Amino acid sequence: MHLCKASIGTGILFLPNGFRRAGYVMSMICGVVIGLLCTHTVVALVIEFSFGIEMDTRVYILALSPFVCLLGLVRDLRHLAPFSVIGALFMFIGIFVTLYYLLEDVPDPARLEAFTSVLPVPMYCSLFLFALHNVTLCLPLENSMKKPQHLPWLITCNMLLNTGMYIVFGYLGYNKYSRDTCDTVIKNLPLEKTTKIASVAIEEFNEKNELYNPFEHRDKKNSNS
Repeated sequence: MHLCKASIGTGILFLPNGFRRAGYVMSMICGVVIGLLCTHTVVALVIEFSFGIEMDTRVYILALSPFVCLLGLVRDLRHLAPFSVIGALFMFIGIFVTLYYLLEDVPDPARLEAFTSVLPVPMYCSLFLFALHNVTLCLPLENSMKKPQHLPWLITCNMLLNTGMYIVFGYLGYNKYSRDTCDTVIKNLPLEKTTKIASVAIEEFNEKNELYNPFEHRDKKNSNS
């Protein structure tokens, strides 16, 4: 659950725009290549390691910071499981709502560009890698597993599943909105505010996964000093 939750976040919402810029065939090819490279590097790293009211954005950041810091203080991944379940629930609600609109009155994909130019490809690869990568949780997760030798297989299955899902989601978003695809597909949806609230909830409950590794490193450093 932690591994899946760390891989699937709001980065998936930027992929339709990446498909628009690079073309759907080039995007699929790059997505598969990045997914395989990311899977290989993370598994190799694990093996080697084993061996209405508008307010300023800063106000929202300040209001959410105490809750994020409190989640970061939870030291046992088992205690974080309920937060991962809640975050995953918001995530799947947001994704299913988005997919509902993407699959409603599906237009003819023949109008889409298979290839555009070389220049947008690096940007798309960066978007895909940003959306997919979750290495910051892999090593701490291994330390908390009863059978850490199973982690490489777990990472491989998780990465392949997420790669396929990201490619399909990006293609559907590009096919639905074509050249009108915004930088994040949320802006194309009629329920923009509802989806934004779900995205904020996803990030709130997902942030504790990102904070687990630095907090654990700090605790070990303090205990050794």
